[in-house]
This record gives sequence, C-alpha cells and structure tokens, in this order.
Amino acid sequence: MVISKEFGFQGQICPYPMVNTMKTIKEYYEKMKSGEIADEEVRLAFLVDHMPAVDSVPEEIEKRGHGFRVMKAKGKSLWRIDIQLLKSKMKGD
Repeated sequence: MVISKEFGFQGQICPYPMVNTMKTIKEYYEKMKSGEIADEEVRLAFLVDHMPAVDSVPEEIEKRGHGFRVMKAKGKSLWRIDIQLLKSKMKGD
C-alpha cells in the first residue's frame, strides 16, 4: 500500500483519534469530489498510540466501507492504520 499522506495522532486519547481520522477522511473526499485531488484512489496513514483507538478507528472506518489495515509501527505502543479511499465509494461521509 503506497501512502499518499501520513498523519500523527500520537498523544491523543479516545475519542479524538477517531474523530480526527473521520474529519480528515471527509476533507480528502471533499477534495476528491471537487477535483482538487484528481486521483481515483488516495491512501492515508494514521499513527496512534492510544490502544483503544486501534479498535475504535478501524471499526468506524469499516462501518463506512473504506478499505483499511492496522499495522504495528515503530515502538511497542505505536500503531499505523492505513486507509484506502476510493472515489467510486464516496457517499458523503
């Protein structure tokens, strides 16, 4: 998965990693819809260090139909959540 952009949400506790992730996804979909981003697919990565976010963020992403994967990142308590946004799946999140 080639990442277009990476965001660091380290130090944030729930619900902020999930809220900020969904806000970022919405911003990227708006840019895709307006043509500011012409790509049909955008891949974003979010770094989190709050263990509950490792469950809550992917759960919300899955509800909205986005592709994702969770990976252990550098260090013992840092995870990277990779998200695939497809223009064809935009539904006004």
